[in-house]
Amino acid sequence: MKKLKKYIILSSIFLIIISILSLIYLFSNISYNLISSILIIIYFIFFIILSFLITKNRKSKGIVSGLKIGLISILIMLVLSFIFKNQLSIKTILYYIIILFSNLVGAILSKNIKR
Repeated sequence: MKKLKKYIILSSIFLIIISILSLIYLFSNISYNLISSILIIIYFIFFIILSFLITKNRKSKGIVSGLKIGLISILIMLVLSFIFKNQLSIKTILYYIIILFSNLVGAILSKNIKR
């Protein structure tokens, strides 16, 4: 239950940041490319923290855990993108690779940081 609370808090913070960025984009003349770059960085940090929290107490290796979490995340995102009829492009493939890489980094860090 304590872990679930951490995930809910982390996801809430993530959604608040995304909402704020959306409002900034909507009410200012900041370019879409800048907002898109900031969002990729935020996603990267979010998935590092999420995979760090998930794999912190697991006994398996960080790379294996990171690949599992990354592939599950990508599968969920792919299903959602097909439901909302988004086309698969080079940009989305790059985005999925960034998600996988950030999950790997978070999982490896969780195993290598001394407690």
